[in-house]
Amino acid sequence: SDVELSAADAALTPSEKISAAEGIVFGDAYMDHVASIEANIAECRAALIEKIDAVQAQSQSTLHFMMARQRTLAVLLLIVFIAIALSVVVLVLLPLSTFSTHIRSNEPLPRIGASELHELSDSYNAMYEENMHSYDVLRQKAEHDVLTGMFNRSVFERLLEMHASDSYAIMIVDVDHFKGINDTLGHDVGDAALRKIADQLRSAFRTTDYPCRIGGDEFAVFMTEMTEELRYVVTAKVESIRKGLADTSDGLPALTVSIGVAFNDGTLTGEQVFKRADQALFKVKEAGRNGFAFYEE
Repeated sequence: SDVELSAADAALTPSEKISAAEGIVFGDAYMDHVASIEANIAECRAALIEKIDAVQAQSQSTLHFMMARQRTLAVLLLIVFIAIALSVVVLVLLPLSTFSTHIRSNEPLPRIGASELHELSDSYNAMYEENMHSYDVLRQKAEHDVLTGMFNRSVFERLLEMHASDSYAIMIVDVDHFKGINDTLGHDVGDAALRKIADQLRSAFRTTDYPCRIGGDEFAVFMTEMTEELRYVVTAKVESIRKGLADTSDGLPALTVSIGVAFNDGTLTGEQVFKRADQALFKVKEAGRNGFAFYEE
């Protein structure tokens, strides 16, 4: 009702106005506009769907790529972790375990593992060698006579304890008139004479026997696995010693010794065997020295 009609439209009859209005609303032009709008909407919708599909496809591709990259990174990290773990085991844990075993066994360390462990093993081995040398020096001083280098009395007594139930023989050697050598020729000659006796004892016996200096001019030899049936072996050794001491080519006077020998079949104590050898030695001294005798019951 608010619309002002043109003169031509105002002159139309009501039915003509309705017809004209219907033509405007439902005519071909209107329908063409509606069809054009619908076509544009459809085209827009199709373009939008295509764009969404493209974005979605690109997103899926990007997601797949990122997931693949993440899986690759995860695998690489796992490989790196395993490699680090194996490296730690091979370069650190196993060498440390080996070091611990060698240290408990009092052995030098092998040069294995990481470079830092190489430095550790080198330092330890240097200290180990120094300590072993010091230990050897101390043991040498504790177990050996300084003048002759022979085992001392404490070693001899330990041998008697260690072989209490074994078959062995003891030889006690006493230098004849040693005080006279010191008094007339001097202590230097006396020391040289003791060293000569020590050399003769070492050369006459096996590596399984133990020549010892148990007193000033008194020596003893612990002979392992020696029985009464082997007296002839002991006799041969005694004769060899006496012959060597009689040789004066080294500038020393001829030396004589008195020797007593006793055997143990595993039933005597070390003290008893030593006492028997000493009794045999006493008989030699009573007979004028410069001889040897076996203990006889």
